[in-house]
Amino acid sequence: MPRKSKRDINSEILDFLSSITADESMVPKPQVICCYEDESPKEVFDKFKKYQYSRMPILSRSDDKIIGYIWFKDFVFSYISEGANLKIDSIKRNIIFIPENMSLKDLFLTMRSKFSNMCVVVDEYGHDIGIITIEDIIEKVLGEIVDESDDIEDSEFEIQKLSDNHYIVSAYAPVKEVLDLMDVEPPEKLDVKTVVGFLMFLSGSLPKYGNIFEYKGVMFKVVDLENNRISKVEVFRG
Repeated sequence: MPRKSKRDINSEILDFLSSITADESMVPKPQVICCYEDESPKEVFDKFKKYQYSRMPILSRSDDKIIGYIWFKDFVFSYISEGANLKIDSIKRNIIFIPENMSLKDLFLTMRSKFSNMCVVVDEYGHDIGIITIEDIIEKVLGEIVDESDDIEDSEFEIQKLSDNHYIVSAYAPVKEVLDLMDVEPPEKLDVKTVVGFLMFLSGSLPKYGNIFEYKGVMFKVVDLENNRISKVEVFRG
């Protein structure tokens, strides 16, 4: 069988991306770590330090809409020179807004032509509902990418015991195994397999950082995120 040319491979990738829309690949806004335009430099620095992102969306305090983003390199140089006097709005970069039904093919070509790495996804009413990055698009083609700041030793399905009836678990750990450890039965006709899916089942919405959910005396608290996605959940008896 003849080897495919680079052009053929690129064409197949773009064809694949044309079948997926932005809202299918975005990070939903409730899971996005942002800063407000009037936050102190120290607060912003602490977020960069904790989550190790290279870019962070900026929210308007008045209506919680995304109005731009800051790049870590810009922030660091400005913070060093200006310290506590730094105004976050002064280093804001413009961000592209795209409709939720835009195909990843069109989005990729748009982002490449505008040298953009992050976009805001908006619904038909103009509300921002999530963000999407070049990395999100690439992951659709190549699968999950391990970022240089990720801990590749962590298991995707890790369950860490802290003490009796007290665990830190991966958001993607098997929920039935976690419930079994807590000696409780899962709901009948449960059609989700992961802890994060179970939390969505309980709440009817996307869990956010810091949310606490209760099921038969067992508490589930979202305690960590990676790449703007729920990563770790604390499980304990209430």
